[in-house]
Amino acid sequence: MVLANGYSAVADAVYAGPEERAEIARVAAAAGVPFTGFLLSAPRDTLAERIEARRGDASDATVPVLESQLEYELGAIDWTEIDTTSGAGAVEKAANAQIA
Repeated sequence: MVLANGYSAVADAVYAGPEERAEIARVAAAAGVPFTGFLLSAPRDTLAERIEARRGDASDATVPVLESQLEYELGAIDWTEIDTTSGAGAVEKAANAQIA
């Protein structure tokens, strides 16, 4: 609905399997809009620290969930990887550079 009304959308999810990544790309294609997939990454300890520091956050992530996700077999990933260790500003800059 968001895309059909001419707005940009961010689909923030794990998309751990190739079929899940292909499906979100198909959603964009069906709407006739460009799609750019990003794999946001950071070292395990950084991710765990961020999870533990959350307060009043909508995310259901916990350190055990993180540990489970790190064990996923992701298959081939053709999305652009962005290292998030430098913070949100650097991530935004890198993502905008890819989208442009």
